[in-house]
Amino acid sequence: MNNKNMGLSSPLFNQQKGTHVCGESQAPPMNIVARDPAPTAADFRTLTHMASAVDWNLSAIVPAKAKAVILRVKLQDYTVGSYYAVFRHDVATDMCKLWTQAANAWTSQIMACPIGTDGIIMHQVFDANGSPAAVSNLSVTVVGWLEPMDGQP
Repeated sequence: MNNKNMGLSSPLFNQQKGTHVCGESQAPPMNIVARDPAPTAADFRTLTHMASAVDWNLSAIVPAKAKAVILRVKLQDYTVGSYYAVFRHDVATDMCKLWTQAANAWTSQIMACPIGTDGIIMHQVFDANGSPAAVSNLSVTVVGWLEPMDGQP
């Protein structure tokens, strides 16, 4: 996977100023690790209603020292303003969001989201009012992770 595919040219991955992770304004510098081999299919996919947050254990994909996971998220929903939210398992506040741009259109983004020490994130789709939404199509792929640079906690 090359730097363009990972979105490494965006401000999200500015190594000179420290890598920014959604929900953390003063993130320490991190190493970006691309998943190898690159995934060929989505790691999580649903076409159904997500009535409550779903736990997703990433420990089989992401090493224990990872502080954040890099996700490629694709969302298609029936309404404008619905959004996909990611939470650390140990914090009930959404840390990353992907908003739909138009009804029945695909919205996609690369997101770097913090993960808890247990390697679990929670995720859910909400409507514009913040209520659980019926999902037309959600596809999430782990493309990499952020881990501390040598000598960093």
